[in-house]
Amino acid sequence: MALKPCRECKTEISTSAKTCPHCGVKWPSGGYNWNVPVGLFIVIALMILGASISSKDGSTSAASEKANPTCVGDWTKCKDNSDRANHWSGSRRVAYDCKDEANKLAKYGEPKWSWITFGSFYPAEKSVETGVFTKIDDDVQFHNGFGAWGHAEVVCKYDLRQKKVLNVTVRQR
Repeated sequence: MALKPCRECKTEISTSAKTCPHCGVKWPSGGYNWNVPVGLFIVIALMILGASISSKDGSTSAASEKANPTCVGDWTKCKDNSDRANHWSGSRRVAYDCKDEANKLAKYGEPKWSWITFGSFYPAEKSVETGVFTKIDDDVQFHNGFGAWGHAEVVCKYDLRQKKVLNVTVRQR
């Protein structure tokens, strides 16, 4: 523990002290500790960046910008997959169900999932007609039999009408 004189009363105090125990001045050994606000800023910026990614190629479609307000509760009223993924209230349920099925396929422990689980999809897929919605997570790590982590892409086909996972495919990258 390093000691430094307080900038106000000159008493030796710890450099990590937030207030001087003698005179009560804030940050007595120097300036404000910027580690917490800078870290918080980075986390918020990453959350905003992650929320802006709406498709596999990272682009946003014009249709998702003009959301159909009736799409929130009914997937059949969504204009396209971008609208469905970004505005339909059941989209996260699809991701949770797909993650559960993929976890069952893991032979050596639970996988390490990306920050936004199943955040990608096939934008051109005709899921309104077929009722099948394909979600993708291209940054999952699965444990192999030798104790190493391998990167994989997980593709999940989900039947929107029956509300169940049809197929989960894990492809090593």
